[in-house]
Formats: sequence, structure tokens, C-alpha cells
Amino acid sequence: KYFRLKNIEILCDFNNYENDCVIFSSNNTLNLSCCRIYTFTNKTINVINSTLIVFDSLFEGNRIINAYLSRLNIKNNDFINSIEAIYADSCKSIINYNYIKNCINSGVTIYQGLCCFRWNSITDNKKHGIKLLNIEKAALISNKINRNSKNGIYIIESNRIEIEDNNINANERSGIRISSLVCDANIGIVNNYISYNVNNGIFLVGGDNKILNNNLNYNLGVGIYSIGINGLIDYNTIKNEGVPCVYLKKCSFRMNENKLCIHNCKNEVIIN
Repeated sequence: KYFRLKNIEILCDFNNYENDCVIFSSNNTLNLSCCRIYTFTNKTINVINSTLIVFDSLFEGNRIINAYLSRLNIKNNDFINSIEAIYADSCKSIINYNYIKNCINSGVTIYQGLCCFRWNSITDNKKHGIKLLNIEKAALISNKINRNSKNGIYIIESNRIEIEDNNINANERSGIRISSLVCDANIGIVNNYISYNVNNGIFLVGGDNKILNNNLNYNLGVGIYSIGINGLIDYNTIKNEGVPCVYLKKCSFRMNENKLCIHNCKNEVIIN
């Protein structure tokens, strides 16, 4: 069945039950557009085995979108002052042109499935900007991920990850943190601008990685910190103050034509 909601406004502060929600869909297609929904229920939109299409809407509340075994197309929405904008489990998700700000948890959390993020602004969230766990395939392209209280992008045990052309600045831990202790992850980190993060610009544990043509400027930790990776570190520009540009531990790698500039530190690269 197909349902459409357009140009509606909902205000709901009822939150007495743990599993309550405002909109629920199971085995349907649900299309929301031009809506304004302010709620304090446990979840605003809860979908199971459905197709959810959300365009041009404004949300404020607790967990806004909660999805399981569904297809998501989330485009050009504002999610502000929420506990979590989007949580998806085992879904195929397209998340484009959204503004996600000031979530108490991570801006977006996705567990398993496939996902694509393009042209989103994800800022000032109290945990990670984007958190991905056990993902089969993901593309994160041309997003602004700034000033989150933990990592800008945090990825755990995922494969076939493309991180390209993003602006990742001033996060309170690392700009990008990826841990691949179990799976043989294939990771591409290309053409990103990663600067002024409080910890490392890029922190990697395990996996087959290609780190190409990124600009990493004045992150307070190491520009690229890697443990147990295989791969390429080529054509990057890294500027640091007081710490090495690159730290590699138990890695098999190739470095080619990187531009490294440091002040107040004697080693540009440390290999252990």
C-alpha cells in the first residue's frame, strides 16, 4: 500500500510508553513531504519492511527516524535538537542534502545494510557525526561534518567504504576513525579536507586502505595514524604542529609524493 502525507504539522509531547511513535509503517510505502513535526515520543517515524521517502521537512524531537529492513530515501530535511536524527538497521539508505544538528547521540547511526550520504551538513552533535557498524557497502561524498563531540565519521567492521570530497573539521576526537579488526575491509579515503580535529585527522586499525590526495591540516594529533593496515598513502598534504604527520605501526604500505610539513617536531613520519 502507498500512503502520502504532505504539508502537515504535528505537535506531540506524549512520551509515556517506551515504544510509542507518531507514525508507524509496516510493509507499506510512506511518502512525507513539506511536513513540520515536533514530538517527544520515543520515536517519531518507525518503519519495518517498508519504503520511506521523506523530503523537504522539519523535525525536532527524540529519535526521528527508526527503520528496520526498509528502503530509505531521505532528502533535503532539517533535523535539529533531537536525540538521534536517523537510526537504520539492515536497510538500504540514501541520505542526501540534509541538515542534522545538535543531536544528543550521534547524528546518524546505521547498522548493517547499504548506505549513501551526499551533500549533508552534520554538525554539533554530542557523539559522532556519522556512525556505521557492519556495513556491506557505503559511500560518503561531499558532506560537511564539523564540530561533533566525538569522531566526525566513525566506522566499525565495515567493507567497501568510499569517503570522498568531504569537509571534516573541528571534531573533538578524530576526523575519521575506522576499526576493521575482523573483516578485510576495503576503504578508500580520497580528496577530503580534514583539519583542526582535536585528535588525529585519520585513525585506522586494520583493513586494505587507499588514502589519496587528502588535505590534513593542523589536527592536534597525528595527521594519519594507522595500525595493522595494508595499502597506499599517496599524494596527501599534511601540515602539523608539534606532532608527526604520519605514524604507522605494523603496516604494509606504499607512500608516494606526499607533502609533509611540521613545526616543533623532528620526525615527519614514524614507522614502528
